[in-house]
Amino acid sequence: MWSNGSVAVSSTVNSSAGSAGATTTYIVRPGDTLWGYASQVTPRGGDIRQTVSELIELNDLETASLTAGQSIVVPVR
Repeated sequence: MWSNGSVAVSSTVNSSAGSAGATTTYIVRPGDTLWGYASQVTPRGGDIRQTVSELIELNDLETASLTAGQSIVVPVR
């Protein structure tokens, strides 16, 4: 579950087993954004822009725009 602002959103996930670098597949829901997700998982004092860039690279996206129903891979933190 993660929040896209003030509303908590639950997701459908499939976890990849493993150590560091473990990921989860997240099914995007209406209103979800990479920025919203990044703001939830970026450590305090961290740079949200860096997290967004990592998510874009991890998912081979051209932009930070998401579409409801789209699957994205996100790191487990």
